[in-house]
Amino acid sequence: MENHQKKKLLFRYFSGHTTPLEDSVIESWMSDPEFREYFFEILEDWERAHPQFVPDQTKALERLELSFFHSRSSVHRMKREDKKTSKSYFWVWKSVAGVLLIGLLVFFLKETLIYKTYHADYGDTRTVHLADGSVVNLNANSTLRVSRWMKWRSVREVWVTGEAYFSVKSTSDQRYFLVHTPQLNVEVLGTKFNIKDRYKSAKVVLQEGKVRVRCNEEDKGIALLENTGEVAELTSEYDKMVTRLEDPSFHTVWKDKKLKFEEAYLRAVLESIREYYGVNIISSDTALLQRKFSGTLPNDNLEIILKSLKSIYNSEFTPEVAQASGRQSE
Repeated sequence: MENHQKKKLLFRYFSGHTTPLEDSVIESWMSDPEFREYFFEILEDWERAHPQFVPDQTKALERLELSFFHSRSSVHRMKREDKKTSKSYFWVWKSVAGVLLIGLLVFFLKETLIYKTYHADYGDTRTVHLADGSVVNLNANSTLRVSRWMKWRSVREVWVTGEAYFSVKSTSDQRYFLVHTPQLNVEVLGTKFNIKDRYKSAKVVLQEGKVRVRCNEEDKGIALLENTGEVAELTSEYDKMVTRLEDPSFHTVWKDKKLKFEEAYLRAVLESIREYYGVNIISSDTALLQRKFSGTLPNDNLEIILKSLKSIYNSEFTPEVAQASGRQSE
């Protein structure tokens, strides 16, 4: 079957208009890795053409004007026929106002109606159980947004800002799971991985299974992670996404309320503390910031962390509320 015919069939499939026989044909195609990649390309085209909720303001105004015109015409006829015109006119306008108010409420509350949002505040973590059986651990200062209808959608989608660890459950119908961040898109079936997207850096670390990582800017690359410890990272230092192999425990130890480092500059250690607690840490000896640190710090009490650093470096470390920090926006 030619590609344009497949695309036409997939568009019908995404719209829920295919027959059971056509569904089985598409499911058989999904065993082909090349088709799966084509599947997501067409899905992206379909999503652009069929957004979840985009109010047509022009048509809404036209309907409102038409309703207003008919209402006024109706009122004028009633004036000639009935002396109770004023009362009828009032109820017509009340109905129009009610419809308009409902429309405005739907427009401004659409995010709340369509999605559910979870936050993990500074100095805290949070575990979220999704409707499909998947589990998400949110690190401090992070946000997870989930479609309220994920369980019934052909593709499971979530949106993350900050850092999160995913344990994605496979489904009997092999529905894909997509994670969107400000800089990356991650496609999975059933797997475990950590994802972090803060400021100008984004990183995915695979613990189990297989994931495909795509940059939102297409020219920055695609990475397929298949082995435990494989990392895909995008930073302001590189024009392309880079991959390498690392110890995954360094990136997931935060779930156990710990911070783990190996040959990390103290400046980076203090930055990690700032991300978690929302405070700047000031060192009385700025020369220490260029020294390297290896080890594990407890991460359930800021005071204990600072005492540990004081003991190691024989220097004072003072917390200062971060002026420009705050919960990351969605």
